[in-house]
Amino acid sequence: MMYALMGVLFIMGAIYLDIRDPMGPVYLSLGIFSIIAAVIVAYWRARFPGGIRNVQSDSSDTESD
Repeated sequence: MMYALMGVLFIMGAIYLDIRDPMGPVYLSLGIFSIIAAVIVAYWRARFPGGIRNVQSDSSDTESD
């Protein structure tokens, strides 16, 4: 949620400064990047709820002699 909040704030900052300001496109791109990162993190958390380490286990740990 923090990435999404940062993205919204950066986009609002770009609108406040005006896109023609030298920092306007930088704020806008940082906002878009942050929102994309928030979507990716939410997808990963939904896809692998226990963490990625629990999904990728070594087969040698489960074998018994």
